Amino acid sequence: MATYVLVHGGGRGGWCCQPVARRLRGAGRWSIDTGHDLVITKPAAVTSALVEVAGDAGQ
Repeated sequence: MATYVLVHGGGRGGWCCQPVARRLRGAGRWSIDTGHDLVITKPAAVTSALVEVAGDAGQ
């Protein structure tokens, strides 16, 4: 089954992903969000962090 990584936009927090996460759970899907503790500004660092978060979810 696929894991959905929910990434919020600038000026927002992981809270904005909650409605989508609830809908995914209701459909029997798994999702994770980046949360408030992930503060990154460089594009390469964003990609690296998302790969790490997604990898943790798959374990």
